[in-house]
Amino acid sequence: MGGCGRLLEGDAVTMWQSLQRLSALPPETLVYCGHDYTLENYEFAVTIDPANRRFRERLAEVQKAIEYGQLTVPSTIAQEKETNIFLQAGNAQIKAVLDMSGAQPHEVFAQLRSRKDTFA
Repeated sequence: MGGCGRLLEGDAVTMWQSLQRLSALPPETLVYCGHDYTLENYEFAVTIDPANRRFRERLAEVQKAIEYGQLTVPSTIAQEKETNIFLQAGNAQIKAVLDMSGAQPHEVFAQLRSRKDTFA
């Protein structure tokens, strides 16, 4: 739900490849998470790219759901591809805001994950 697992036992390349396999599933595929960090994940995404309308809209949706006692899970592959910053590591805008325009997607992903690890 807007995030991904930590790099505890693998590396950024392996995790990026795994995320790409998941994002290739049919758009309507439901996505469930083991731990719900949805609010924190979208707060993080907005700090990285505050100009991103979809990140801001999704954050507002999540905040409203929480306010009304609704669940933020599940999501879909389509929604994750559109609003999950970690799945957008190959996006030129994300690369630009990180000052990594020439970087490979797995390098951008590693930078995002590193920043998320220290996000509070």
